[in-house]
Amino acid sequence: MASKTRLLVIFYSLKKEEKLFERPLKLYAEYIEKIHDPDIRKMHILNDLKAHCPDVEFVGGNIISDFADLAGEIKKYPDVDGVLFYILTFVFRRPWFFREEEIDVETLKKYPMIVVFDPMQFVSGLSFFEFNDLLREKRIKAIPIFSFDFNDVIKRINLIKALHKMKESKILYIGGEEVIWDHLYWSKERKSEYLKAVKDVFGTDIVTMGYDKVNEYYKRVRDEDAKALAKQWIEDAVTTIDISEDEIIRDAKMYYALKMAMQEVGADAITIDCIKALFFIGQALLPAFPCLALAQLNNEGYTAVCEADINAVITQLLMRHISGKPGFISDVTLDTSSNQAFYWHCICPTKMYGEEAPHLPYIIRKTHVGEGVALQVLAPAGQIITAAKFNVPERTLAIQRGKIIGNEHHIGCSCRTEWVAETNSKKLLEKRVYRLFGSHRVVFFGDYRDELLDIAKLIGFRVIEEDKE
Repeated sequence: MASKTRLLVIFYSLKKEEKLFERPLKLYAEYIEKIHDPDIRKMHILNDLKAHCPDVEFVGGNIISDFADLAGEIKKYPDVDGVLFYILTFVFRRPWFFREEEIDVETLKKYPMIVVFDPMQFVSGLSFFEFNDLLREKRIKAIPIFSFDFNDVIKRINLIKALHKMKESKILYIGGEEVIWDHLYWSKERKSEYLKAVKDVFGTDIVTMGYDKVNEYYKRVRDEDAKALAKQWIEDAVTTIDISEDEIIRDAKMYYALKMAMQEVGADAITIDCIKALFFIGQALLPAFPCLALAQLNNEGYTAVCEADINAVITQLLMRHISGKPGFISDVTLDTSSNQAFYWHCICPTKMYGEEAPHLPYIIRKTHVGEGVALQVLAPAGQIITAAKFNVPERTLAIQRGKIIGNEHHIGCSCRTEWVAETNSKKLLEKRVYRLFGSHRVVFFGDYRDELLDIAKLIGFRVIEEDKE
């Protein structure tokens, strides 16, 4: 059962016995007293937060009047997912940079933090700017919000909720080697070190299962269940090309086998080293290709990624928690003459707008190797997309954005789904770092650049905006 996100709320304000000015103007003093009494104001804010975020447990709520006291408040609540620091008023104090020894920066770095300017008091912006210097100079994992729109606060709280969900997620890795190997990344990560990096950053567990166990589940799938699912896939398709029903039934059995495997370990995400299992050994280690199975799992609200690309799994899983949408793991080819990028692969969900959305039109056909079944999913022209990839051990994130302008099936494109996007392909060529991210990017429908930039701040990742100057 999912638990609530716990968010520590701390307010910064004058103490009641303090005055902003020794001889304030009468109207200004009444304005402060009637509207900005810190205890009254904080209750208004807390009530609004609870109304907008019923699935978040807000704890704390104390008022401090010195930045040096912030770490002490945080230490009182060790079991939280993040900190919401609301700056209500300007406070006359010697700036923190004249007394750095009083600021416990390491404690401030312990949790993701949201720092909010309270628009009900203009002068609070002065304290906000000062504290923002601290965030920037000490590289504290925080998002500063200087906005009059309360929804901007709610949006950032939703990001901390997504990070909380990452702690409760579990990834099933089917492959079973001591080394995690992505064949298009051409690099090896020692599993124990990679798993530690994922656990340190996101708190997500990764469990391993061998191919033999999947094969056991495959044998247990009932023929009538596989036939019914295969029939549904065929009926929902635009057409099928050079595919027999028996081939689709085999892939439907693989779907049920993978789902049973996920249920056994309590996983909501899965990846499989399918390249090794099907091509590199000389004898197939799996009885069917997993392409349709993974697409179906994504359609049902799980996260399913091929080719044992764990960084792509983390990317797609986190974005599912943020947006409620699956992603399309894809290779990328560029055409700098037309400022286009081509995103192509054999694994693509048909419900790219989310589990409750209708299917995109799709064609069922053989994979590019002439065996197994894959989907050619047709994307709508004009759709804005965001493509991204985390490299967890390197604490780095790549982001690019584009607009779908068509669907292609180039002779030289070996995969089935191929989307053409208008983007800054010359800049993508200049800024792409293959050593860090390999060939894959994960494509999402919608513009999520701001959300990804904010997530990077909350987890302390470097960002490469591949399409920006």
